[in-house]
Amino acid sequence: MKKILFLTQNMKMNGANKSLINMLNVIDKKKYTIDLFAFSKEGILADCIPKDINLLEEDKYMACFTNSMQDVYQSADFIGKGIRVLSAVEKKITGCPTDPKIKFLLWKFAKNIHCKYDIAIAWNEGACHKFLVDKIDAKIKIGWGHIDDEALPYHYKLQKKYFPKLDYICTVSERCKKALLNRYDISEKKIKVIRNIMPIHFMMESSKDSFNLFDGEQINILTITRNEFLKKNSDAIQAAKLLHDSGLNIHWWILGGGFSEEQYNSESTYLTFVRPVKNPYVFIKNCDIYVQTSHPGEAWGMGINEAKIFGKPVVVSKTEVFTEQVIDYETGLIYDHTVDDLVEKIKLLIYSEDLKSYIQKNLKASDWSNIEYLEILYSLMEGCE
Repeated sequence: MKKILFLTQNMKMNGANKSLINMLNVIDKKKYTIDLFAFSKEGILADCIPKDINLLEEDKYMACFTNSMQDVYQSADFIGKGIRVLSAVEKKITGCPTDPKIKFLLWKFAKNIHCKYDIAIAWNEGACHKFLVDKIDAKIKIGWGHIDDEALPYHYKLQKKYFPKLDYICTVSERCKKALLNRYDISEKKIKVIRNIMPIHFMMESSKDSFNLFDGEQINILTITRNEFLKKNSDAIQAAKLLHDSGLNIHWWILGGGFSEEQYNSESTYLTFVRPVKNPYVFIKNCDIYVQTSHPGEAWGMGINEAKIFGKPVVVSKTEVFTEQVIDYETGLIYDHTVDDLVEKIKLLIYSEDLKSYIQKNLKASDWSNIEYLEILYSLMEGCE
């Protein structure tokens, strides 16, 4: 059996880590033994790691690299605290949107992983790619990408240095592949598109959990997101008010992290913010419409594919990657980045039962698991002899 290492920064709730959990669930354990190394085990998805995956011990300096300042103050040693304080000062002075240079001093104290692997896969950009190259002994090294490098060039200098040292770069969409080719001097043969694998059986089983948040008398609209500029949550918030004020009995649910306590504790009758949960599938199964409102720059919409698997009509913003996922008026509706158009598209699904039924029929007739992409990964890994 070949020995594989997966590498990630933490186990917090986000699309990249959800896709990692999915991959760990579906990969063939009869052919591969799998270790997982997380810089920090912090995050609600740590409990979702499959039991047949060997979770390696943290390195205290890599945990210090990725943990919050509050956690660092509570648990790090003098060296870790000192470097993180200096890096925070550097970040404030320079306005650097990603990890400051001083923070990488922690690398000097972090230990190498003393095990030889057939394949090692860095599941996150930037620091994970650096760690893979510098600290891991593997015959094949694969870097994974979950961002659009043209829209979010946070890791450009780091990746320009380390991409040539990787055997393959896998990314989650054709849009992301195009961005990599535009930004870096890389052979197209080195880049592989492997869309996020969706473990449908697991999702369906998880969706059976008891659930009583939604009012069956209302039209329940769901958005899974987090509070950052790219997600353009303002569209959802404004659209919810306009739909409510028009007299429609809707309730919009925004599921995700980073919002204010005031928003989470709001008693609005038409808009509710919900903190991240390990099992979003009960929300998706019970909603009527799923909406994703992001600016251009998204790498892949995990929630969109999850909604399609449950046969839920989706409304998405007009971005290049979302048009890879949704065919307008066939498997969902695409709006043109204005709140008025978003409202009109949602009303179309509410008032046109024929259109909604047609989209749902198309969704249920297709396989959205992306399981065929697993064979691409296997072909890369079987190149290691």
